[in-house]
Amino acid sequence: MIRAFLPTLFALFYAALLCSCAATTSVDEVPPTQILDKTEATELTILNASGWTLTPSHHNILDNGKLLASLPRQTYQRILISPGSHEFRFDHSPKGRRVATLSAERGGTYYLVTAYNPSLGGPLLAILGDPLTIRMMDAKDAQALMSQMNPK
Repeated sequence: MIRAFLPTLFALFYAALLCSCAATTSVDEVPPTQILDKTEATELTILNASGWTLTPSHHNILDNGKLLASLPRQTYQRILISPGSHEFRFDHSPKGRRVATLSAERGGTYYLVTAYNPSLGGPLLAILGDPLTIRMMDAKDAQALMSQMNPK
C-alpha cells in the first residue's frame, strides 16, 4: 500500500526542492544601498533568525518595493538607509500582512528581524499563526539575538 504512494511522494518532494532552489537569490546579486549624504543616514540592522530548514534559502527583504538585502539564516547585516517612511516586506509576498513599517529618524539605529518557523506550517497554519515573520525589534532583544548569529 505504501509503495504505491512512494513515486508520488518522491515527485512532490523533488518539485518542492526545485521550487525552493529557484526562488533563492544569491547574496552577491543584491545591489549596494546608495546614500548620498552619510550624515543623513540611519542605521538598520536586519537579522534572519530562521532556524534549520530542509533546504537553505535566503530572506530577500524589500524596502518600499526595492531589494534591500538578501540574508541566509542565522546572519545579520547592517545597512544605511535614509530617514523617512519605510515599508519592509519579503520579495515573494510584496502585498499582504507580512510587513514591518518604520518611520526612521536621522541618525537613528533600528533593528528588523525576519524568521521562518517550519513547525507552524501545514493545516494548523490558521490556528497557530503565520510561520514567516517580519517585524521591528528593540535594541536589547536584537543584541541578544545577534550574539548567537554571524555577521554578513
